[in-house]
Amino acid sequence: MVVSCLQSTGNGKVQVVRISGLSLSLPLLHPLAHILNLVISFSVKWNEAAERYLAASGMPYTIVRAGALTPVPRTQDTPQVVADQGRMPSKASLRVGIADIAALCVQSLEHAACKNTTLTATWGKAPKDGTDQPATSVQWDEARLAALKSDTQAMPRKPFTTLGLIYGIVGVVAAFLALRAIIELLLTGVLKTLLVTLDLFVM
Repeated sequence: MVVSCLQSTGNGKVQVVRISGLSLSLPLLHPLAHILNLVISFSVKWNEAAERYLAASGMPYTIVRAGALTPVPRTQDTPQVVADQGRMPSKASLRVGIADIAALCVQSLEHAACKNTTLTATWGKAPKDGTDQPATSVQWDEARLAALKSDTQAMPRKPFTTLGLIYGIVGVVAAFLALRAIIELLLTGVLKTLLVTLDLFVM
């Protein structure tokens, strides 16, 4: 509905910036994506549908796939990590500050390279001997933003990666073992109840 209204009133001059989830940069078969779908009302599914709708709308857009948002300010030694084309950033901590994402949304409007681009944004990992002092700015590196590439097509999610496939197999095996243990406990409880009942009747 928002996109439809902007299409009718924006005359092509409005750029939509949408905050999405970093989980969309995970492979389709990654167990974490399925867990998030089940726990958070199919958020991965609906975020993906919204991204595709926006990309197909013909309106200028920037999609920001943010890591887990935190109100905690970034420290001076914690880098900001951003990647284009919907790629999962390397050496990322999977967290990012709310203020940092707000700054990125504003800055993306000022860079032509950010138009029609799917960004993934997180904090990097701070060194163990780093300072706990808060960073003096939440602005993102201008040169890095200017070097980003626009999407050449809708960002399809890879069905799996080698590591994601391993995680998936381990997850399925773990779920099977847990389910079997639960069934065994239930059956054991039922049998015990039946035996106690029979003992009562016998007595």
